[in-house]
Amino acid sequence: MIKIEKHYEDQLECVERVLSAILVLSGEKLAQKEIELLTYLTVKGTISNVTGRNEFLKIYNTTENTMNNVLGTLKKKGLVHKVSGKVISKINLPEVFFKESTRSIKLGIYAE
Repeated sequence: MIKIEKHYEDQLECVERVLSAILVLSGEKLAQKEIELLTYLTVKGTISNVTGRNEFLKIYNTTENTMNNVLGTLKKKGLVHKVSGKVISKINLPEVFFKESTRSIKLGIYAE
């Protein structure tokens, strides 16, 4: 058995680590910007409004063109989709990851 316990500075970083682990285990290979956008969409819900887009661009220090290119890649990979005109993540994490206070991961891996 492997035990992992880690504390992160903010919620986005915590969820990013969880998503990265899930993606590795599922065999998905994503670039860092793809993981960042998928993380943001998973936590915040959408980037379809100006506020969400601007917040993403500021947090991850990127451009709108880069974000749009990454979004297209995530759509092609089937990791995001549009619902009622809003782009959202197809990743469903347990509700605990969406509480602002969530900044820690405890994980036990068992092999049989």
